[in-house]
Amino acid sequence: MLYNIIIIIFSVNYVVYTLRCHGDATCRFIISFNESFPPEHLWPKDCRFNIKETDVKQCSCYFEVDYETQTTEIRLEADLYMYHLYNSLGTKSPITTVALSNYFHQNKRVSKFTVSSRCYTSTFCIIDEIDYLLQVFSTRTSRSLNVWDEIDNLLFQFSPATALISCFNSQNNTSSQCSGSKHHNCLATLPQWNSSVDARCDAVPTADDVKLKIRSSYIHELTKLHEVERYWTILCNQSNCNSKEVYTKVIDLSYQFIYGPSKDIIPLVNRCSRNQFFVLIFIITFLI
Repeated sequence: MLYNIIIIIFSVNYVVYTLRCHGDATCRFIISFNESFPPEHLWPKDCRFNIKETDVKQCSCYFEVDYETQTTEIRLEADLYMYHLYNSLGTKSPITTVALSNYFHQNKRVSKFTVSSRCYTSTFCIIDEIDYLLQVFSTRTSRSLNVWDEIDNLLFQFSPATALISCFNSQNNTSSQCSGSKHHNCLATLPQWNSSVDARCDAVPTADDVKLKIRSSYIHELTKLHEVERYWTILCNQSNCNSKEVYTKVIDLSYQFIYGPSKDIIPLVNRCSRNQFFVLIFIITFLI
């Protein structure tokens, strides 16, 4: 009996600690939108396992998608930690985080679109995930770069400001002129999904300190990406550019770009609405 217990314990440890992932500085690839992820025999020779198996907690991949050059840079990594959402969500499915940022440096727009994904259920699990994510995000179909011009016109001005700007304040639901010794721009941010939007004047070093940043996380289940987390922030330098009307339109345009042609992404709003619908049905059924 004791022998069987020892065998079971060692078997469990074997399952937990035999996760293997590729991951070091050489595991880097640049592929065009019309290309597939290369098979392993075409990888760089030095792209090998460089971390002890007992140290690996999850396999990861990181994309940087360039929609202007229509190329995707991919990096593979073997992580020594477990992503925090695995603990809070209690899922074993791959978790993907999408980050979109748009800011200006020396009056030149810099747009970045990154995708990171993690898994830990099987050896080389991230390779299958890469093939799926390339189909979802590495395409220009239904993604027009003109959307950035539309967003810029709503948020940013590039001529020197001649007067203090006015910003919407979510605390008192009014617009007022920013005041103080420092320069101010308008801020609107959603720190987490179940919180309220914080909109107000915000002190910044210069009027050029403007940005749009969005981050969403998804669980890959049943051939779909289900959104489970959302964060965004807008810092803009036009009067009332942080009003509800403006930030709602900016976020809608941004997510249209993120989703592109994909029907595989289930927004958090839809998931909440669906859950509320089932709760309502349950209550009605119970009352009947």
